[in-house]
Amino acid sequence: MFFLSAKLALLLLVAALLGGLCAWWLAQRRFERHMADVAREHQRRQDEWAQWQQLVDRRLAAAAEPDWTPLLQRLGAVEKAINGIRLPTPEPTNLRPVMDAVASIRQPRVPAADLQPMMTGLMELQRAVAALRVPPAN
Repeated sequence: MFFLSAKLALLLLVAALLGGLCAWWLAQRRFERHMADVAREHQRRQDEWAQWQQLVDRRLAAAAEPDWTPLLQRLGAVEKAINGIRLPTPEPTNLRPVMDAVASIRQPRVPAADLQPMMTGLMELQRAVAALRVPPAN
């Protein structure tokens, strides 16, 4: 019975190894095919990009330089019109009335405050705190 179980276990192990090897081989083939497809697609897109770029370069090289003369004439006319505008020079601002009004403001005199009751209360509080005795902690 032991020999039969050992033989069966060995056959199952061999079957598992062969199955794993077969699965690895199939995955490897699929991966290589996939990588080849990716490489072809990448090359195709690079070729398309190069063709598109050549087409754009040809069109840009064939385009004629526009005639800027009318635009420059109109801008020159606008510049002349703007330069013809004369703004009046402002008179200097007289701040003397404002300064006089600020100088005439008087602050009200505040009477001196009597702080003696507050000082008395603080002294009593200080004496009460000093009289406290806290037992030492264990």
